[in-house]
Amino acid sequence: MAKFIAQIKHPGTTGNTLQVHADDTLIPFRTVSAFHKIKFSSFTSPNSKKPEIVDAVHVRPEQQDSSGRTVPSRFDTVLVRSKDSDPKSMHGPNGKSDRIQMTLDQQAN
Repeated sequence: MAKFIAQIKHPGTTGNTLQVHADDTLIPFRTVSAFHKIKFSSFTSPNSKKPEIVDAVHVRPEQQDSSGRTVPSRFDTVLVRSKDSDPKSMHGPNGKSDRIQMTLDQQAN
């Protein structure tokens, strides 16, 4: 998260300089609230009055069903293109593919 913030605050910065800014970024919290389901909507035609849901992302921690069996966790993958990224590539402005991994702790259950 610090690297993402540093990239926004210092556009065009790459490599070691970006890492120095990321290391110097204060994040004043230890946990982040997350949505467990995100819906993406769009107006499908110019005459649409109401947006239509075009995609959804699900995050679900491992849990037990009513019979006590373990239901595995589910974490959908999302690709996010920033305004500085190449639309033909999955790489960011620094030429690298950045990845954010989020996990749910037991408090989220």
